[in-house]
Amino acid sequence: IASTASDNTDVAAGGLTNLPSFNTGVAWDQPWGHLMGRVGVGRSEVRNATSTAILGGNNQANNITKWHWAVEGGVMVNTWGQDQWRGLVNYSHGLATYNSDSPAGTVDMFINGQTHQVSSLNELELTTNYIHRFNPNWRATAAYGIGFINKPSAATGWSNCADSGASLACVSGGATAAQLISVEKRHMFAAAAVTYSPVPGQIDIKFEEDYYNREVQASGTGANAWAENLSFAFYW
Repeated sequence: IASTASDNTDVAAGGLTNLPSFNTGVAWDQPWGHLMGRVGVGRSEVRNATSTAILGGNNQANNITKWHWAVEGGVMVNTWGQDQWRGLVNYSHGLATYNSDSPAGTVDMFINGQTHQVSSLNELELTTNYIHRFNPNWRATAAYGIGFINKPSAATGWSNCADSGASLACVSGGATAAQLISVEKRHMFAAAAVTYSPVPGQIDIKFEEDYYNREVQASGTGANAWAENLSFAFYW
C-alpha cells in the first residue's frame, strides 16, 4: 500500500494509489541450499480527489507520481541434519512492497507541505534466521532483522527543537520536535520461537517471543516493545 508522511500542514489528498510494480528474479538451487536475487520497478502515485492542489498554488498538479526501484539478494544454507540458515539483504529506493517492516514498509514517498518538496523514502534492510529441528515434531527458530531508513531530502532543515525560540540552538532551525519524530530512522527486530507439530506438515502450534526497537530522526528518540504470541496453524 502506498502512503505518505508529512508535517500535517498539507492540503488533504483525496486518495492514495499503488500502481503495479514489475519484478523479476533468478534462483540457483543446489544440494547445500540456494541463492536468489530479485529486482523490482514501480510507480507510486498520490491522487487528489479535491479541487485544491496537493502542494498548494494554482500551478501545482493534483497528482504526484514517482518511479521507485528495489533490489534484494538471499541465501539459504542447509547446515547439518535438517537445520537451515537463511539471510536476506534488501535495498528499496521508495518501493514499499520490498520492505517487510512497518511503518516504513507501507511508505513510498515523503511530502513536505511547507516547502512543496517530494522525495522517496529509502531503506537498507538485513534479516537472518536459523531453524533447528530437534525431530519431526519439534523445532526452534531464532530471527533478527535491522533496517536503516534515510532522512528524506524533503525534510532538510528540520530539527528536533522543542520550540523555535526556546534556545539559541533552535532559533535558526525554526522547527518543532514533532516534525522529525514522525520520520523513521532505524527499526530492529529479534524473535525466538518454539514450534510443536503433532502432525508434521499439517498442524503447527507455536509460541513466539518478539522484541522491537524503533528509532526516529529526532536524535535520542525511540521506543522498545515486547510481544508474546501463541498461534495455531493448519495446512491442507
